[in-house]
Amino acid sequence: MRRLITGLAILAANSVLAPAGYADYLSGEWYIISNKAKLSTSAAGHPLLKDSAKWVKDGAEVRILALPNDSAWQVRLTNGAWWGVNLPTPLWDKNVELAKAKRNIAAVAFMAQGGWAILYDNGQLASDGVPLAIRTQLQNAIGELQTRKDRPRFLAFAPDGGWVLLGEKDYRSQGVPPALSDSLAAQKKLAVAARWVAFDCRGDWFVITNNNKFLTSNPKHPAAEELKKLQSAREQLSLIAFTPGVYREYVLESQPVRRVQATLSAPFTCDDGAVQRWAVFPAAYPELPRQRGVRLTFTPEATAMQDDGPLKQKVHIIRVEGRPKGFELKVQCEMTLYTNRLVPALAKPGPAKVTLAPADARIFTQVTQDMTTKVFKDFVSKHKLNRDPKETDLEFARRAFLVIAREFTYIVPNPAGKDVIECGKGDCGGLSWVFVRVLRANDIPARLLLGRWAYSETPGKNPAQPPLDPKTHAKVEFFAAGIGWVGADPSGGVTTMAAGNPLTSFGNEAGDFIVTDFDIDRQILIWPDDRPTKLGGTQSFFWWYQGDARNLRGQDHWLVKTLDADPKE
Repeated sequence: MRRLITGLAILAANSVLAPAGYADYLSGEWYIISNKAKLSTSAAGHPLLKDSAKWVKDGAEVRILALPNDSAWQVRLTNGAWWGVNLPTPLWDKNVELAKAKRNIAAVAFMAQGGWAILYDNGQLASDGVPLAIRTQLQNAIGELQTRKDRPRFLAFAPDGGWVLLGEKDYRSQGVPPALSDSLAAQKKLAVAARWVAFDCRGDWFVITNNNKFLTSNPKHPAAEELKKLQSAREQLSLIAFTPGVYREYVLESQPVRRVQATLSAPFTCDDGAVQRWAVFPAAYPELPRQRGVRLTFTPEATAMQDDGPLKQKVHIIRVEGRPKGFELKVQCEMTLYTNRLVPALAKPGPAKVTLAPADARIFTQVTQDMTTKVFKDFVSKHKLNRDPKETDLEFARRAFLVIAREFTYIVPNPAGKDVIECGKGDCGGLSWVFVRVLRANDIPARLLLGRWAYSETPGKNPAQPPLDPKTHAKVEFFAAGIGWVGADPSGGVTTMAAGNPLTSFGNEAGDFIVTDFDIDRQILIWPDDRPTKLGGTQSFFWWYQGDARNLRGQDHWLVKTLDADPKE
């Protein structure tokens, strides 16, 4: 339940509304505050309209209105009261922290794919999901304003990653349309400060000035028409905000996050010492746009080979003889982790269109047996998960992702002996596989990513016991024609659906996940004198032994350390 308590820096509960339908996430809406607290919006029946009526009645004044989507928002009044609805947990926690410390929050800004930033006090910046390069730009711009004795007081992100930072007298911007830069420069020359800047999902921009005027790139925009009406009625314009929607064109943005060394270790033991030889097949740790410069070392030494499956991957096998009571396995992997985020390409042309080799397309659209069942076909039919001819790969994938986020719940482990679809619930792997199947059924290449979070395990009581949290996880990548391999985390979408925007888990990879393997068939020669064995992917390793042995053990452990916290391209 939501509570609003007036008074300086007083907190309201982070509410949970009934989740919005997926249409709410696909079309951006506009919200205008005039006469201090009166709300005008294109979102008919929005709950904020009722709140606005109360603000007007109480004589309150809205200082901040920020919306990551149509069912989530943060409001701050000039009297210090604030509340949030369905905010991302890190943002909510930061608000709580700043409120307890009696900090002065000047602005809250959201990026197109879920990142956020808070500007507080005299230029302090807190953020999550904002690429390092952009955060560095902002810190430098804040420093420049402070050097000029100007207090930073407002921040807005453009949909393609640009931004505007307003001070009391001056401003700084990066990556915004030239016409907006010119307009801001003209206002500065006239000594009329801009008080608010906003962008819609189509790339149009709006500026509200301190002399109750507004500037826009599109005078025919419905929001511009509403602003004109309010001006004609002699209402004071306070602010304008937009929710993200569908963009014209996307590109994938990758920024290096950190170079890490991940170590998977396991002591293999046999109490009676009757093992004649051991074999271990570790995960492949593939080179991908999200993880580059992969270097593998093995103890004991491994033999490199090419698997006999469809991908013909380079893999490794470790064979050990003369160690009847066991040995210590260590697989050490170094890689640089990158973000992999969908960014609207509005202000500049995107890179060359990305295509997928026909052979790879065939591999990742292959029909599996569980795509031919009545359960799966009924699910697709019920939720209209057949692609419209006018839908792009990305548009359909987004729609399917939101259906899964809305219709399923997260549990661990998957229900035994049943399709996740029958139960309406599953773990990260089960939910991801539903998404993969739906995409493949619509001729969109998709693959299950097996892996672990790029953080060390939470250990158990002793090394012989399983860790409390081994950091294992599963996600999905699908190939969007012209864009490339786009990451998605269906279980993240499911868990976020009840309290925020599930699309923060779609095309928004933060560079904190290590892909150990694909879930794909391969043929591996385990023993030189044996037939090839059919294997899938793994988050750790497969292992075998020969000999009449008993009481065999092999508990793995996961340790990750940072080698370079600020790697360069």
